[in-house]
Amino acid sequence: MKSEINISSGRDDEFVSKFRVDDETYQCGTENLSGKCSIVTRIYKKGEILSTVTSHYADIAKSRDLKEKVRAMMEKQHKSAIEGFKRKHAAPKKTTAQYADEIRYSIKSGDLEAALGLSRKALTQFPSDPYFLSYCGYLVSVVEKKHREGSTMCEEAITTLKRSGSTDSYFFLPLFYLNLGRAYLKGDRKQSALQAFQQGLKYDRTDRALIIEIKRLGVRKKPVVPFLERGHPVNIYLGRMRHKLKAGK
Repeated sequence: MKSEINISSGRDDEFVSKFRVDDETYQCGTENLSGKCSIVTRIYKKGEILSTVTSHYADIAKSRDLKEKVRAMMEKQHKSAIEGFKRKHAAPKKTTAQYADEIRYSIKSGDLEAALGLSRKALTQFPSDPYFLSYCGYLVSVVEKKHREGSTMCEEAITTLKRSGSTDSYFFLPLFYLNLGRAYLKGDRKQSALQAFQQGLKYDRTDRALIIEIKRLGVRKKPVVPFLERGHPVNIYLGRMRHKLKAGK
């Protein structure tokens, strides 16, 4: 596990660092106990010692370049202690499927803020995954009211998916266009939203969520006989016949 560790030192016999594991901040201190030929590294959280690592160098105590060797040992132990602590205490990484399930559950439960947080965490672990980018864009628009930023993210997710050449594109594109359309709606771009929903239907004409969104926008089919009013008996009759014929297919 590689990471950047910023080490500060006020003395030649001490290293001090702050680091984070998930959402928690810790402090690490390494000191040289020259009288005991020992190097001690301790990791703290709010004054409580959580971990201690000790090494000894009595076997090199008479070396001419003892100072340089001890300092090198201190730096190595300091970094190693931090990395070991991170490996032991960091939350286990989730799979894409786990993140997807949790995001969908949060949205279904109405906790959109939690869904947005999960989307962002998923993107941190899987930065090139358009699925999480699409959801994040939709949620940024809805939760944070950043409509332009959210719509752009949804658009980018669609572009990324199409360019990937994935065989799953046709499966995911209806969802991606649904997220895009909803992001547009929150930005009061109804016409763009309608176009996004209709584009999604091109990949799945039976997608219930897309159909519902289009109906909510009040989009109605053109009358069978365009030059007659929609309420004309002929259009009403023919419209019913058209519906029955389609239902019977």
